Amino acid sequence: MEQRYYIFDWDGVFADSFTASVQANFNMGTRESIEDAAQHVIKYSSNPHTHLRTSSREQIITADRWTERYASFLIYEEIPLFQEFIDEVTKIPNAQFAIVSSGPGIVIRKLLRQVDIDFTHVLAYEDHHSKEEKVEHICRDWGIDVGNAYYFTDTITDVLELQSIMDTSKIIGCAWGYLGYDALRTVLPDHQILKTFTDIHTIHG
Repeated sequence: MEQRYYIFDWDGVFADSFTASVQANFNMGTRESIEDAAQHVIKYSSNPHTHLRTSSREQIITADRWTERYASFLIYEEIPLFQEFIDEVTKIPNAQFAIVSSGPGIVIRKLLRQVDIDFTHVLAYEDHHSKEEKVEHICRDWGIDVGNAYYFTDTITDVLELQSIMDTSKIIGCAWGYLGYDALRTVLPDHQILKTFTDIHTIHG
């Protein structure tokens, strides 16, 4: 069977972290209400932001400071995992797995203690601000062209940010995440959106 190369976003794919993210955003004191914080999280997941390789130094410094402060609140929130999806991923044979996230590494690594998947890489915000760079780094280490890797995400943002370097047919949406099926359908065809956890077994490559 052909080797598979799967890179996953973390939040909204493995981690059911929307509620925790909203609460952490609110607790930072810059949002007027929980509803305002929720809209901020949705907007953040729907538009390209400062995780591009072309980001200015000023943008990166601002993002660094925000992420560090956000992590200091998020670390205290309870974040459940999508355990059924984790169980399905463990069944996939002949595969390399990695995580590329814009979330804070301290929170991701804390939760990873509960995940029985052998990831070759776990690259969080602190490892590089650009998801493009992180995906390319992993593919170099794997010895493959970026076009041979799949990326699983729940956000429009990731689709827009990675479509210039990846095979767009291998960017896969996860409908159980932050934005849901209808939002993902605006940037991905139906057959590239996983609607249930077991749908990952319909992906070949």
